[in-house]
Amino acid sequence: LPVLPLLLALSAPLVQDWTPPPPPPTVPSVAMAQPRFSPFVLPDGLRVVTQVAELEPLAGVLAELLSARLGREVVLGAPPARSGDVVLTLGYTADEVGEGPEALSIEVFEDHVALSGRTPDGVARAAARMLQLLTPTPAEDPAGAPSWALPAVRLDDAPRFTWRAVRVVGDLELASTQRLLDLLFLGSFNALVLEGVSGVGEGWQARQQALVKGLAVDAKARGISVVVDRSSQPMPFARADEGASLR
Repeated sequence: LPVLPLLLALSAPLVQDWTPPPPPPTVPSVAMAQPRFSPFVLPDGLRVVTQVAELEPLAGVLAELLSARLGREVVLGAPPARSGDVVLTLGYTADEVGEGPEALSIEVFEDHVALSGRTPDGVARAAARMLQLLTPTPAEDPAGAPSWALPAVRLDDAPRFTWRAVRVVGDLELASTQRLLDLLFLGSFNALVLEGVSGVGEGWQARQQALVKGLAVDAKARGISVVVDRSSQPMPFARADEGASLR
C-alpha cells in the first residue's frame, strides 16, 4: 500500500479545516499576526538588551514597566543578547504595513522576544504592544507568584494616524504627569499637548518650565512628543471612521 497517498488522504481534512487564530487583542488593534509554535515564558533573570544607543532610554523605561508588572526586578542588560532576553533593535518591519516611521514588529520566540521598528518611535510602539500581550499563568503552588508568558506569535503593524494626542489643561504635577506618560505609552499615543495657563510669580513659572523640560525628556524615551500650546485655538485631532479601530 503506497504510504504517501495514504498520508495525504488522512491529512487533507485537517489542512482544509485549519484556520489561523485571530490576532491577540491589543489597543490599537494589530494589522498582521502570524502564529508561532511555542510561547516565551519570561525567566526569573529577565533582561532588556539593546546594542543601539538611541534605544537605551526606551530599554530603561521598558525594564521599569516590566518590573512593576511582574513584581520582580527586570534589569537593563549589557549586550550581546542571550537566551531569555527582550531585545530591542532598529531594522526589519513587514513591507505590508507600509514605510511609516512608527512601523513595528514583534517576534516571539521560544527563548526570547525581539522588538523592532524602522525608528526608535516604532520600537517604542512595539514595546507598548508587548506589555499588552503579557499573560499571567497561575503558579502550581497557590502561595507562589504567577509566571508570565508572551503568546507564540509574530506581529506587524503601523499606526493609521500620524497624530495621536491627549491635551492637558492646567497646572502640571510631577506624579500625575509621569503616570499619564506611561498610560499614553501603553495606548500608543505619540503626543502630549500642554495648554498653558497664566500663573503668578516667577517661582511658579520656573517650576512649570523645569517640569516641562523634565517631562519632555521622559516622553522622548517613550516615543512621545510634548507640545506646549499657549493659544486659545483647539488643536486638530484625527478621528477614526465610525466602526473602525483607532491605530
